[in-house]
Amino acid sequence: MKTVAIIPSRFDSNRLPGKAMRPMAGVPMLGRLLERVMKAPSLDEVVVATTTLPSDDKIVALAERYGARFFRGAERDVLGRIVGAARDAKADVVVEIMGDSPLVHRELIDDVVAFRAAKEVDFACSYTQTVRLPEHGAGYREFPVGIWVECFPTEVMAQTERDRSDVYAREHSTTSMYKHPELFRLDYLEATGKWAEANVPELFLAVNFQEHYDLVSAVFERLYPEDPDFGVLEAVRVAKQLAAEGG
Repeated sequence: MKTVAIIPSRFDSNRLPGKAMRPMAGVPMLGRLLERVMKAPSLDEVVVATTTLPSDDKIVALAERYGARFFRGAERDVLGRIVGAARDAKADVVVEIMGDSPLVHRELIDDVVAFRAAKEVDFACSYTQTVRLPEHGAGYREFPVGIWVECFPTEVMAQTERDRSDVYAREHSTTSMYKHPELFRLDYLEATGKWAEANVPELFLAVNFQEHYDLVSAVFERLYPEDPDFGVLEAVRVAKQLAAEGG
């Protein structure tokens, strides 16, 4: 059973151009994420899924520098890229981690992988408002956006890749699973127990815009020099403090 992390990433982000290569404590953001993801014992391999655009040659070069596999596909077809990368790596189980989420940590990755296996479901993830559905109400304890790890068998995503032709589903790869509970078995790792301190849904820790980059970069500047392997809980504590201080 081969478990592979796939990180979709491209240079020409519409909302924050070049964000994958912007520095976090002196290293490109994608590099910091790769450092953290590649330490997860539950993973057999890590793949960066990027595009065939010439601007993404630098993404490929960075992946190679860190010893990660890479896969190149269509710019707007993220779903196709993930499936292609999974097949290329001969993955049985995929762990998808967004390239704009550098605070994801190996411990959370391992917990989500183990959670999905124990629950024997088609799709599992750390619960954030990204996957919040009307039927969930207010009962779920949420991680901040950006502390998001998704896990599913390759064959399940391959099924959605065959069945989904609309542009939104192709660009937002896993929506075809978590927005269709009538078709797939879903479960969610909540921010409870050992993760209770991460139940801070008002924090936004995905790097979408400049203000998000400023906050997440400041977290790295504060924590990385003392502990390069700082965890999610430490990141949330510091992010809360920085947000309260105004940046």
